[in-house]
Amino acid sequence: MRKKVINILVGLSIFLLTVSYPFTASAASGTSIFKSKYPKQVIRVSKSVDLDKDRKPETVILTTLGYLYLVKGNKVTLVEKNIVSDKGFPAPKLTINHPAQDEYQVIIRLFYGASNTRAFVYRMQKGKLVKVLDVVGDVEIKIHKGKIYQVWKMYRDEGLWDPVTAVYSWNSKKQKFDVSGMVPN
Repeated sequence: MRKKVINILVGLSIFLLTVSYPFTASAASGTSIFKSKYPKQVIRVSKSVDLDKDRKPETVILTTLGYLYLVKGNKVTLVEKNIVSDKGFPAPKLTINHPAQDEYQVIIRLFYGASNTRAFVYRMQKGKLVKVLDVVGDVEIKIHKGKIYQVWKMYRDEGLWDPVTAVYSWNSKKQKFDVSGMVPN
């Protein structure tokens, strides 16, 4: 009886270790793979999400030098350079947008003079992160419930301005953004 209980406990322990091991390893693997290939780069922010629907998370990394990388499996790819905000403004922000079922996108927001915000939106296409939207809001760029709000200044003839908004919504059938509201010229 005692031998049977020990065998069951050992078997259960081995089972639990093998089941939990891949999840623990994969959670840190994107950043550790990046660090092994680029040890001098400093990670500002990283996010892991399944961008290509293969049930394995990809890791998107933004460095302090302004480089955007994609880590997919053991491969590290440079996506974009020069992602920096102006001095004295907040650092660039990396967020994951979920505009539709089974659709995840990477959004980078940059901040620069006179309250301008620029947003780059990337999505996976054929194994690569591809830029699908580039907008500037001279008031702000907001992201809410999967939609991107571009708030900008529409100037009047007498010199004042009114805030107006263009709303970008992801269209899954067309695989692109539809825009409503007022778009800057």
